Parts: sequence; structure tokens; C-alpha cells
Amino acid sequence: MWKRKELKQNAKRSLKLNYIACIAVCFIMVFIAGEYQSSVQFILKYDTRNVVNLKYDAEQKAQIVHEIEKQCDGDLKKADDKALNEAIDKVSEKYKIKHKDSLKSWVEVYKQKGVSALNFKEVTFFGASGETSNWRVVKRTLEMFGSGTVVIEKKINLTEDQVSYLFDLLTKNITSEIGIVCYLFRLITFKDMVRVLIYLFCALLSMLIAVFVAAPLKVGERRFFLENRTYHGTNIGRIGFLFKVRYFKPTIIMLLRNIYISLWSFTIAGGIIKYYEYAMIPFILAENPKIDRKKAFNLSRQMMMGNKFKCFLLDISFYPWIIVTSAVSAAVALLIFGFAFEVLLTAEICSGLLMVLFLNPYKTATKTELYIVLRKEAILGKYESYEELNDEYLDLDLLEERKNNLTEVTPVT
Repeated sequence: MWKRKELKQNAKRSLKLNYIACIAVCFIMVFIAGEYQSSVQFILKYDTRNVVNLKYDAEQKAQIVHEIEKQCDGDLKKADDKALNEAIDKVSEKYKIKHKDSLKSWVEVYKQKGVSALNFKEVTFFGASGETSNWRVVKRTLEMFGSGTVVIEKKINLTEDQVSYLFDLLTKNITSEIGIVCYLFRLITFKDMVRVLIYLFCALLSMLIAVFVAAPLKVGERRFFLENRTYHGTNIGRIGFLFKVRYFKPTIIMLLRNIYISLWSFTIAGGIIKYYEYAMIPFILAENPKIDRKKAFNLSRQMMMGNKFKCFLLDISFYPWIIVTSAVSAAVALLIFGFAFEVLLTAEICSGLLMVLFLNPYKTATKTELYIVLRKEAILGKYESYEELNDEYLDLDLLEERKNNLTEVTPVT
């Protein structure tokens, strides 16, 4: 039975001996394979529009929108684009708001949902809300079929932002795949051929990148960490090992894994279960790229049986690092800047740097240690298809143990 403390201790030992390479690998994965997106949310989400959203509260936004409405003869819905743009120009000049797109977004929100919706800020403390939220992508897609998700939110007694945060937390590693599925669903509802072609192109491009670039790199990242725990000084080039050996089967298996999880994610609870059920597949492929699809899925299922909730708790156990870092940095910024948007920005930057410089490689190294433990259980317990875990030199301790056992049972002649 594995313990979180032991896994983390072993992970720290591995990191210490090849720290820079581990950081470099995870950093590459952020920008090429789309992993660890929460690490750079302060870069991706703190654009000029979001800064304006943070600087103005709901009451100020409402005042500005009402002023725009007055400029449009008291009716925003009937105002044409020219009149609306002129009104926004005048109001933005009066309030010295350079980025007019923010005002346009406030007007649209006000027109669609009313003044109460202006309280929404795209950037939250946890960075879960906003245009990049997986939950809102799913929600918009379901609404196109006339099936809203408000019922789901009410049933679990959470607000939209809370549901968004939890859903995004559990699906952050399959964001691109969720996007692909949503693109394909939207194609069904559009009659405008130009829009259909645009969505089809976006879906195809996202799929090609996810399948032929991101998926092999994700498997390669696991290979790097598997080798690094035993052979310290492993070269970062190992993340591209699938490109060198030209095995394409793992890319298809990873695609199917991500599609299954994406489809199950529409049920929320099912997505969480399947995410952890298939969590070992990238490691299995990293060890044996030639493994059959059914065997890879079946092995992961067996290895995670009884371990899914424990693995979930393992993931959650890293968040106190982020919370403490964010709280301390926000408190310092509060003393320096007072109550201003810089406080939230400082907290996000500090937590982002923590993840880039420590937490990302630490988490992956810990998951690698978990795989080694579950792998050992699978081999010794002779799970179905356990013989596919055939790279003996990934775990030298197990290799030595098996040799000693073999020597003990071999009769002396």
C-alpha cells in the first residue's frame, strides 16, 4: 500500500539530481504540448481587457454601461453599430479607458443577461473563470442543442464559477481534446457554410497538433521522468523518443484515451472517474510503445483499481503550496499597492513561478513514483497482460529483488 509521503520523498530525490533538466522538460510541455496551463495563466489571461475588468467593480461597470445607453437614445438593443461605437468612443474618452473592447464586452453582457451579470470578472483568484474555461466551452456547446447546464449546477448546489473551477481543475490536461469535441458538435448545428468550414478547419488543426505533436511529447515526458529516477542526468531530448523510434501506435492510443475522457467529461462525475482510471496509460506507453490498445487500457484499469480516490487526494495535496504562495504574495502586494488589481496579478505571477520552477516537475516526478509502485504490484501480482511491462531496467530495485527470489528457488546442482 503506497503512501503520499514516501512518493514525494522519492520524487524530491530524483529532482535534486537533475533539477534543471526536469524544469526544462515541463516548461517545453507548457508551450508545445499544452500541459500545465495553470502555470502560465497570468500570461495567457492577463491581457488588457482582463486588467480593465479587474479595475472596475460591478457598480462602476453598470454606471458606464448606462451612460453608453444614454448616448444611444436610451435603448442599446435598437442601437446600430455606428451609434454604439460613437457612444463607446465618447464614454471611453471620458473615463480614460483605452481598451474599448472591454466596454463592448460589458455592453454585450448587459444586453444578454442584465446588469447583475456585470459582476463577472474573467480572472479569478484560481484563474478558472473566463473565456478559456473548459466548463464554459462545454456549456456553450450544450446550450446550442437547447440543453443548458444550469440544472447540473443547481443539483450539486454550486455556482457557475465554482463548477467551472472544479471542472477545469480535473480537465486541464485534456483542454485541447475537449475543444475538438465541442468544435465537432457545433458543426451539427450550423447551417452557415462559411462558419462550418471555419470550425472544421479549427477542429482539424487542433486534432493534428494534439495527435501528432502533443500526444507523443506527453508520452515522451513520462519516459524522461521514468529514466531520470533511475539514471540521473537523463537528457531532455528523451521527450522526443517516439519521434526517433517512429512508433505511431501510442499516438492513436493517447487520442482514444483523451476522446473517451472528453466524452465522459460531459457527465462531470464520469469524466473524473475515467481520468483517473486511464491515468497510467501515458506511463505504460512510455515503457512499452508497442503495447496493444486493449492491453494498455486494461492494465491502467487494473493498476488504478482502488487507487483512483487516493490519486485524487494526491493531486489535491499539492494545492496548499499554491494557496500559501498566493496568500503571502497577495498580502505583500496589498501592503505595497493597497486594494488594486496588482494584488491579484502579483498572487498569480508568484503562484505561476512556483509551479514552473518547482510544482510541475515535482508533481510529475511524484506521479512517476506512483507508476513505479503500481507497476511493481502489477508484475508481482501477475495482473492480466503484466508481461507487457517489459522494460526491466526502469526499476532496478525490482529487478534485483526478482533475481534474488529466482536464486533462492533455484536448486543447487
